[in-house]
Order: sequence, then structure tokens, then C-alpha cells
Amino acid sequence: MNEAIQSGQTEISARNLFTYLQRLLQPIDDSSLTDMELEFK
Repeated sequence: MNEAIQSGQTEISARNLFTYLQRLLQPIDDSSLTDMELEFK
């Protein structure tokens, strides 16, 4: 979401919202951090 806001694109289509949130909430590689946690850390 942060990328979308920074680039000026502030809309996420309802069709892609579930997939987008899944990606943000998945742990990154071997860490327990998610993209969402990194965005707001």
C-alpha cells in the first residue's frame, strides 16, 4: 500500500485486495517479519 501511495496511485481494486493483503501478511524469507510490519516499522 505504501508503494501505491508514494507513486500517487491510492486505489486498490476490490478484485485484487485479498491477494494484496495476503502478500503483505506473509512472512518474508526466513524472518518472522511481514511486508506490513516492515512498512510501518
